[in-house]
Order: sequence, then structure tokens, then C-alpha cells
Amino acid sequence: MPKMQDMEESKARQEDNEEIIKMNIKQFIEATRQYLFELAAAQPALAPIPVRKDR
Repeated sequence: MPKMQDMEESKARQEDNEEIIKMNIKQFIEATRQYLFELAAAQPALAPIPVRKDR
């Protein structure tokens, strides 16, 4: 039967792991956002296409 201390250490490790995962996801999202913004900035702006109105 696991000791109470072992169970508490396991729970603490799990919580630490969850925090690390959350930080990694946030860092990934931020890096992706920066990459996509740079990619979008490098693209020439699309010219609006004039629409002919029916008379």
C-alpha cells in the first residue's frame, strides 16, 4: 500500500507536469502567432477587385 507521503509527492509531480505542459502550449502558440504575423507581413497586400454594379 503506498504511503501518504508517496501519494502526495506523486500528486505534486503531476501538478508540476501539468504546469510545464501549459507553459509549453502557451510558448508554442506565441511562437506560432509571431511566425504567422511575420509571414502575413511579408505577403503583398491584395488589391481590391472592383465590382461592376448592374444598372
